[in-house]
Amino acid sequence: EIGISAFRSCENLSRIEIPESVIEIEQRAFKDCNNLQSIVFGGGVTNIGDEAFSSCDRLTEIDLPQGLVRIGMAAFKECTALNRIWIPKSLQETAVLWNGEEGVFQGCSKLKNIQFEEGITELPDNIFVNCTGLYDITIPETVYKIGGSAFRGCSNLQSVKFPSGLV
Repeated sequence: EIGISAFRSCENLSRIEIPESVIEIEQRAFKDCNNLQSIVFGGGVTNIGDEAFSSCDRLTEIDLPQGLVRIGMAAFKECTALNRIWIPKSLQETAVLWNGEEGVFQGCSKLKNIQFEEGITELPDNIFVNCTGLYDITIPETVYKIGGSAFRGCSNLQSVKFPSGLV
């Protein structure tokens, strides 16, 4: 594991490669690493903690690890340059505050390109709260559930293509 606040505010950190042996990235592990531009996840990561990468404002793209099950509250909050993410089908849970104000990608105002692994079945609660850069999205045909407040506050969202099997 990578511990709580292990690399927090490392101003010159620009690239990280997380080995296969790491299963958990704990709270605020890389928070406020303002020059972080690249993250390469090993396939072992199953949990990303609360605020783990929040305020990494030069991060532009993220391919979340294939075995990822849980992303903590505000894990990528205020990553203001983030414009593309890839979401694995293994993702099952996103942590939220009782009032739902801390979405995983909250405030990622340039996020426009969301790619989903084929076979994803649900979008967790609050995942894209206040992602004002989203204009359109196609929900994969395999999705049968969209969690509460998943797209709350996406004020520029103009087009959503829903899957036929959504219940």
